[in-house]
Amino acid sequence: MNQTPKNILMIGHDGSLTGAPVLMLNLAKLLKEKYRLTIVLKRGGILEGRYSEVADTYILKGTSYSRPGGIVQKTLSRIGYFFRLLKMIPLFAKADLIFSNTISNGRLLRIFRFFNKPVLVYVHELESVIRYFDQTKDATLSLRYADLLLYPSRAVQDNLVRNHGVDTAKTRWLPYYFPQADFSFTASAKEEARSRFRQQWKIPGDAKLVAGMGVVSSRKGTDRFVEVARQAIASDERVYFTWIGDFDDSGLSRQIKTAYEEGRYPRQLIFTGPMAYAPTNLLPFDLFFLSSVEDPYPLVVLEAAYQGVPSVCFANSGGITEFAGEGAGYILADGGAADTAGSLVTILQETERRDAVAAAAREKVTKLHSDPEGLLGIFDTIIYQLKNRI
Repeated sequence: MNQTPKNILMIGHDGSLTGAPVLMLNLAKLLKEKYRLTIVLKRGGILEGRYSEVADTYILKGTSYSRPGGIVQKTLSRIGYFFRLLKMIPLFAKADLIFSNTISNGRLLRIFRFFNKPVLVYVHELESVIRYFDQTKDATLSLRYADLLLYPSRAVQDNLVRNHGVDTAKTRWLPYYFPQADFSFTASAKEEARSRFRQQWKIPGDAKLVAGMGVVSSRKGTDRFVEVARQAIASDERVYFTWIGDFDDSGLSRQIKTAYEEGRYPRQLIFTGPMAYAPTNLLPFDLFFLSSVEDPYPLVVLEAAYQGVPSVCFANSGGITEFAGEGAGYILADGGAADTAGSLVTILQETERRDAVAAAAREKVTKLHSDPEGLLGIFDTIIYQLKNRI
């Protein structure tokens, strides 16, 4: 790379309302102030329109691509995908730099490797998800064709080095970015949100509210969330637990949904189902409980921090302990449901301390993740190091 790149081709795995696509959207909004962007999404989704507002956006596979169908429909879908790939040739040819927003784009990088463009791969995944994507060799191919691997947390970097033999010299830290304007609210707005939420779910005014979020699944630890909730509620009936997120088609999800619909859970355990995304969804709550088994650096904890909601996580839960440390959250040893429930009830009773942790979390997340000049400086440094590396 003989000159500083100006044209960046950003590749995302889809346009869904989930972590990595939201992060790429935020980053694209920032980078477009300095770079010329083109966006390619392997699959469409609800965020397609918002990407298109930032830069020219191309979709390789529509949301219906993998739906069941006859041989004719599948053949037509594959033919359409092939021709859309051909249309990508000028985009790759014109780009000075390829930015792949996930480790799951390896096969696409291989298809266009003959252009010999420098490649940044932003790894948001830990081991179980990397193994899942490597069923199709996407992870292995991403590692092979990346000139530099970007990571949001040391947990992600450590996993790449320990389990995949990546040289630390090939890795660079790039923090997540959130526009501060998206998370500006007043104390009265928080109280109004609490009041509306309580009225909607018929929750008494003296209740303490704990949230969890994500698709109901074992990876998100929804089963652990349920068991901790049941034990905490048995200890203090004023504690309400709410899971925000849709059910999927897994066995665990169907089991939890059936039990909830049949009224086999205490009334203080609420499942909202899918909610439209808003940067105020967690405003009503007193505490966020990250029950995930493995999470590299979950956005939801950061969004909770912006909204004045401190988080509880486990010491072995992934990269978020790097954020929650130094008084910006609560880190628990994984001592089982009863111990965790007892800790949550105690935290909810300690109002002054919890408010202090919430304030520390909001200050930390704003400093780390809402500094546009600082993040652009980090990105520019990565580009400079990439330029001198290849």
